[in-house]
Amino acid sequence: MRGRLLRPAELKQMMTTRPTGPDGTGYGLGLMSTPLPCGGVLWGHGGDMLGFRTSGGATLDGRQITVMTNLYRVDGVRNADLDSVATAALCETAEKP
Repeated sequence: MRGRLLRPAELKQMMTTRPTGPDGTGYGLGLMSTPLPCGGVLWGHGGDMLGFRTSGGATLDGRQITVMTNLYRVDGVRNADLDSVATAALCETAEKP
């Protein structure tokens, strides 16, 4: 997100998203954008397979997170707890001096 891996034009293309839900989330070229309740956007990607789920990403101001759980339900029900952990960690970090 800070321009050390990709050139600015490539990163800009990845960050050009289309809306994917009513909550403001979007998806671009391999990057998902998720608005944070404390401000800013989490840019990243998640994945799941056979009972596991991961979520990782970074904000433009440098906050980063990666969370993995083996409690993901494979019946299509979204694991809100994993999202809550990621959001809490990023927002608490943003509020610390």
